Order: sequence, then C-alpha cells, then structure tokens
Amino acid sequence: SDPHRYIVNLAAASCNAQDITITLTSITDDQANTLPAASVTMGLLLGDVDGDGTVTTTDFSLTKDDNGQSTDATNFREDVKVNGRIDRNDARTVRQQIGTSLL
Repeated sequence: SDPHRYIVNLAAASCNAQDITITLTSITDDQANTLPAASVTMGLLLGDVDGDGTVTTTDFSLTKDDNGQSTDATNFREDVKVNGRIDRNDARTVRQQIGTSLL
C-alpha cells in the first residue's frame, strides 16, 4: 500500500555470496516526472548477521547468544532459516558459512 516501498521476491535458493541488481522501470513521482529506469545492487551473504560482508565467529556468537528468542527489529538477521525464531539450526547454518564473504 506504500507507493515508496517495493517487495521483490527472490526465488533462487542458491543466491548466496553474490551481488544482485534489481531494476525498476517507468518510475513516476508525485509530480508526474518519469524516470526510465533505476537500479540498486545489494550483496546477499547467508550467515552474515552483522552485515559486514564476511561470515565470522562473531556472526556465529551473535546467533548462538540469541538462541530461543523470537525475531524483532534488533535480531532478525540472525534468523537465517526465516521461521520467526532464532534457534540451533540458525547457529549451525551460520557456523557452516564461516569464512565466506562478498569481498
């Protein structure tokens, strides 16, 4: 319902440790100005719960320390299995990703 927010569903289950680019076309503002296209690039890295571009033991510790918590605005990145709770499966997945990076 917010004309300034767009939701993009990514279907590729193997989309990890890479940059993706999303392009919107025919963008019209509230003054009827139209931009032919605008792109944004973002990096996707499974297990990078602190957002620094590398999965480290810090990411694992953050996830492990919040075991059993429901997700909220402060810890949602730690829910790597995306089920609404941070649990041992999330921590296990983060631990398996240690050493991967976007750099």
